[in-house]
Amino acid sequence: VWYPDSRGYVHFEGTYPEIDLVASLKVALHLAEVGRLDPRTLGWLSEHLLNDGALYARYHIAQGQPTSGEESLVGYALTARIARITGKEELYRKATDRLQWHLATSLTSQVRDAIFRQSPEGIVQMTAEDNIWALLAFS
Repeated sequence: VWYPDSRGYVHFEGTYPEIDLVASLKVALHLAEVGRLDPRTLGWLSEHLLNDGALYARYHIAQGQPTSGEESLVGYALTARIARITGKEELYRKATDRLQWHLATSLTSQVRDAIFRQSPEGIVQMTAEDNIWALLAFS
């Protein structure tokens, strides 16, 4: 967001300095597609996914730590696409492994064979967005 008073950009919206992972990864995907992805982006993704084992919906802009406990399923799918484009097989495998961890496999599940998330209250949620991005990640 451009702020004329400071004659500069502020890289987050609202009052808390956090970024939306999916919005950021969509930009990173487009940059990877045209060969202009900053290698630091791959480093950040590798650090958080390979070392921490998860990607979350929002991160503090300066500290790089999650500000949300919600895993980002679309974030895994976007990371997998970025990793495939850039030839980072270990990162691709870890991202798709996390997606598969969210795959409903129970024979009695109403969302069987779909990517789902479960709320802290135990409510199972399956969205078209999560599943479309997951299909792209696996293709």
